[in-house]
Amino acid sequence: VVDNSIRTSVVDCTFDHVSMSAVSIGNPSWNWAIEKNRTYAVEIRNNYFRHIAYEYPACVCMYIGQVDGLKILHNTVEGCAYSAISAGWNWSPVDYELGVSVNIRDAEIAYNYFHNFMDRLHDGGAIYVLGGNVNPKTTSRRFNCMHDNFAIAEKLPTYTGKYGYYCDGASSNWEVRDSVILNTP
Repeated sequence: VVDNSIRTSVVDCTFDHVSMSAVSIGNPSWNWAIEKNRTYAVEIRNNYFRHIAYEYPACVCMYIGQVDGLKILHNTVEGCAYSAISAGWNWSPVDYELGVSVNIRDAEIAYNYFHNFMDRLHDGGAIYVLGGNVNPKTTSRRFNCMHDNFAIAEKLPTYTGKYGYYCDGASSNWEVRDSVILNTP
């Protein structure tokens, strides 16, 4: 789903042996000022994902670009080549104020189960978020939350870079709490 997505829901679905991303919502762009890059009110809930993106391992299981209003709740991921979730865009700090522009706002990622994520690529995480959300000098409030997730890799990797939560690229305004992450550095 691309170009000015509004009220997109993916609920109670099964995705099995999908060669690329199972769910992709939003444009891979940092420019919220362009209307087609805006995504609002996304809900991905109660889905089962198995064996995702092994043919095209640079694809994540669930991709969400810049978004205002995001709920990723009660999903199960059993095997994906790269990150199970990637949300946001842009790796640079931002200086805009709350309400002026958006990278990720009002997001909740919770009650998800990740088993054997990042089987092929190792520079992401079960949950990978990126990009600044507002000017950190004027807004310290946490308005995004990741909580009560469970992530396990079948065996401890011998390389660095496989993470449970990976807050990359000037990520800001996230509360991260109450989760279990096993066999990751």
